[in-house]
Amino acid sequence: MTKSLINAIKTRQLALQTIPLLVKSETGSQLSFAIVEDESDQEIYEKFFSLQFVRVFTSAVTVSTTGGGNKKVIEITLELNSLMSHIPVFGIIDADYTRFSPSYTQSPNIFRTDARDIEMMMFQCPFVHNELKLVLTTFSEFYHLSVDIAREIGFYRMFNDILHLGFNFKKFLSLSKLVDPQTRSISTENLLTFKHAFFSSVTDSNIEEFESFRRCHEVIETFEICRGHDVISLLGFFLKNSLSQKELRLHLAVYYDYSSFSRTQLHNELVDWGLRRGRNLFA
Repeated sequence: MTKSLINAIKTRQLALQTIPLLVKSETGSQLSFAIVEDESDQEIYEKFFSLQFVRVFTSAVTVSTTGGGNKKVIEITLELNSLMSHIPVFGIIDADYTRFSPSYTQSPNIFRTDARDIEMMMFQCPFVHNELKLVLTTFSEFYHLSVDIAREIGFYRMFNDILHLGFNFKKFLSLSKLVDPQTRSISTENLLTFKHAFFSSVTDSNIEEFESFRRCHEVIETFEICRGHDVISLLGFFLKNSLSQKELRLHLAVYYDYSSFSRTQLHNELVDWGLRRGRNLFA
């Protein structure tokens, strides 16, 4: 691949540099611009937008990075809106736990996934489940096992995020170790080990506060609690002899179609955004 072609591909990631140049052209002036978190999000959302009218960029700010997450999406979108208030630029982020955070303020032209993240939005789709069951007859069984464990850990993630406790899940959490190989459910012993690590590291809270927090949020839907990457990792563990994590992600992206996406609140909000600006976003 030539250097010029590599650079052309990378421009899909460099919104701050590329969009101000694009809008100066006759074609670019007719476009709307979406900023998403990373390349996997880019591939999913590009399936749905009319690429004749919309260009999708990641939140990467250099050619050597792949994306900076939802905070970077917001920063880039706000900066571009500030530089070019007349140009239609919007961001799409994983909601994470923002809907339950009293301190969260929705930024202009930022849209959130219906579920906690785009992966859980795709898992929320019955069509995706039906297709995955055709690929693997035991999918439903292992999916429910994975969700049960991811929901348990999800409460800790939610507690950590909303209270800004700064716990490092990557350092202290091994999802596969939470699985009891005999019962294929959560290991009580290893969950206690994780709890000890959590509350030993978090000095601004305690078990009693967490349990109170959990009781208050117990009624929240699984799709709002579970982290999609946790569900995929656990499924990858259960299905390691049948379906890899990479293959599972590919199946999700392929089977999650426009018919499913068009039923979401996110889609409806994007349509309304486009209508208010006289812009067509979808084919």
